[in-house]
Amino acid sequence: MLSNMDLHSATIEEITECLEKLTARADAHFGLGCAFRICPYHRHMNQKIVRSCAPCKHTSCSKLRAVGLDDEGKALPPKERPRCTAKTRTGSACKHPVSPGKRRCRLHGGASTGPRTEAGKRRIAEGQKKRREREKSLRTDRNRLSE
Repeated sequence: MLSNMDLHSATIEEITECLEKLTARADAHFGLGCAFRICPYHRHMNQKIVRSCAPCKHTSCSKLRAVGLDDEGKALPPKERPRCTAKTRTGSACKHPVSPGKRRCRLHGGASTGPRTEAGKRRIAEGQKKRREREKSLRTDRNRLSE
């Protein structure tokens, strides 16, 4: 078994082996039927920061499913993806499936990645500057009318 000091330098395989031993002990002692495993949501992280989950057997990672991905990080079929959390103009919830890896559908910003080029970033900044100036002038007009 790994001690607390060894845990910081352990690899994924060592941690997985240790968790399997703990699972066997827990099953023998409590008979819970739970399996510990490395969380697929944190698989991309540094091996020293790896986290474990204790979900029931034969279930997929709930964090990955919430963004429309399976345990391997592949996109779920649209019918199995969760629904977009945005509200429509009528006030009801959007019923479109989320874009894979996002929490919103393509209509509500799931497909947007923002400007990538310097020209695009400049164009967005100019538009925001114009909008702020327009809002500022509207506020001053309202203040004049209320006085």
